[in-house]
Parts: sequence; C-alpha cells; structure tokens
Amino acid sequence: MKSVFKVLKALLISFVLIVVAFGILCVIGCLDYVNRCVKITQRDNIKAVETNKLYSIEDFFLIEREEDISRRKIDIRWEEGSSGSNSDIRIKENGQFTVTGGTGILSISLEDRNHNSPEGSYKSVKLPVVSGTA
Repeated sequence: MKSVFKVLKALLISFVLIVVAFGILCVIGCLDYVNRCVKITQRDNIKAVETNKLYSIEDFFLIEREEDISRRKIDIRWEEGSSGSNSDIRIKENGQFTVTGGTGILSISLEDRNHNSPEGSYKSVKLPVVSGTA
C-alpha cells in the first residue's frame, strides 16, 4: 500500500513540475513575442503644427524596439472627410515634413514593424495647423 502512495506522489510531483515548466516556457514565449514588436507611443508635447516649420515623425511618436526605419509607413494628410489630400505638405524620405500652407486638421499616422516581427504597430494623431513663420 505504501508503494502505491509513493507512485501516486511521484506522479503528482511530476505532473506539477511539467505544468510549471510549461508555464515558464509560455511566459518566455510571450516576452519574446512582445520584444520583437515595435512599440509606438504618441507624444503629447506638440499641440499644433505650424506652417513652414520642419518636423520629424519622432516629434510626434516615441518609437521603441525598432531595428531599422526601412519598414516605416508614414502618412500625413489633411483631414477632409474620408479621403484627405496631402497638398501643401512636403514629405522627405527620412520622415521629416513641412506644411507649406493651408489650415485645418492634419492627420499624422505611423505604421512600423521589424523584419521578424509577428505583427506591426500603428498610431495616429490629429492636430490643427496654425500659421507659422515664413
């Protein structure tokens, strides 16, 4: 009878160890998944976009865990119903832009991912455009 209890105790301990090991592997997998994704956080330091001033996409978003900028998709448009235009907006390849004229609401969006990332990240911000320096 004692040997049956020992076997059951050994089986129970083995089962608990397997469940704990599986849990640890799941946590490690989740952390690996999160650390491969780009993290984009909206910055709140700019309340309006001035015309004729040079801005960088990093002025509006904090970008973390990005391996390279080649997968960035930047979209800057006037907020005009469902289809905004990008007239009077000069966008450079490196993510810098200038609004050369116009007033209204500007929609600035950023989508980014790493080459081995399981998913992409996306953020957007809408800001008014005010007249700036010439």
